[in-house]
Amino acid sequence: MAKKVMLFPFDESGNLLNYSFWDMELEENEVEQCIKDGEFRKENRYGRVVVWRTNREFMAEVQYDSYENRRSSTLMFVRDVNTGVKYPMFINEYDKMMKSPAGRNMTAIKSPAGESMTAIKGTFTYVKRGANYSLVWLR
Repeated sequence: MAKKVMLFPFDESGNLLNYSFWDMELEENEVEQCIKDGEFRKENRYGRVVVWRTNREFMAEVQYDSYENRRSSTLMFVRDVNTGVKYPMFINEYDKMMKSPAGRNMTAIKSPAGESMTAIKGTFTYVKRGANYSLVWLR
């Protein structure tokens, strides 16, 4: 039996979406195309384009951006300081990252406006829990 491939939804700017709408299910041939090309673009009935991508591990330097209270949870958002891409994080994943050695030894950086800020460098990946998606700090 083939292993199920997990795909993750992004907007056209590269930001990870924390939720995918029901009408965005991919057909088998679309999943195969995504695996082959690394991503697959699909427009929903409202004209919103979602870019589906395969999971990967990647290096990034992220800083706290914001938080939002959602239907049944609170999400933290971090932003890649080099690309500006925004990622949602489940609050337990954010807590785990902040309590890690990387979180305790954050790097001092300057924002584009010259403000002092802190960022965490590390290796990240994506995870899906229920119908929601999140960035996950690995190491």
